[in-house]
Amino acid sequence: MTGRCSVLTSIHVGVATQDHVTEIENKLVTIVGSVFDRHLAKWEVKAPMPSSAFRNICKQVAKFHETIGSLLPEVGSAPNSSAFELRD
Repeated sequence: MTGRCSVLTSIHVGVATQDHVTEIENKLVTIVGSVFDRHLAKWEVKAPMPSSAFRNICKQVAKFHETIGSLLPEVGSAPNSSAFELRD
């Protein structure tokens, strides 16, 4: 019976860990999304290019990456890392 309990505990821990990772990813996406929304609300299509709104977005993304980049898994190394992959 002990072996079965340890397997069930391992499964429970694995599910709880994955749920926690997914929750953190969702929070990070929400934070970055709100920064984008705030800066894009100020965006106007006019010269110079890139606009100050896009330059500010780039600065914020760079700061964000500097802050948490070392904490994030490499792309593809985590089960749900697709949230942080660039898409074509």
